[in-house]
Amino acid sequence: MVDLGKLGQQAGELLNSEKAQEALRSEKAEEVSDQVLEKTSEIASRLTHGQYDERIEDVKRQADKRVGND
Repeated sequence: MVDLGKLGQQAGELLNSEKAQEALRSEKAEEVSDQVLEKTSEIASRLTHGQYDERIEDVKRQADKRVGND
C-alpha cells in the first residue's frame, strides 16, 4: 500500500529542490505560463461575451506576476 503522507513529503521536497526551482523560473516555463494565461483569458472572455474583459485582463496580469519569471 502507498503511504500518501510520505509520497506528499517527497513531492514537496522535489518541488523545493534547487533543480525544480530553476526549471520553474526558466524561459520555457515563462513561455508556457504566458500561453496558458492567454488561452484562459480568451476562453473567459468568450464565456462572458466580453462583458468582463477589463477584469479578466487585470486578473491575467496579476497571475502573470506570480507565475514564471517576468
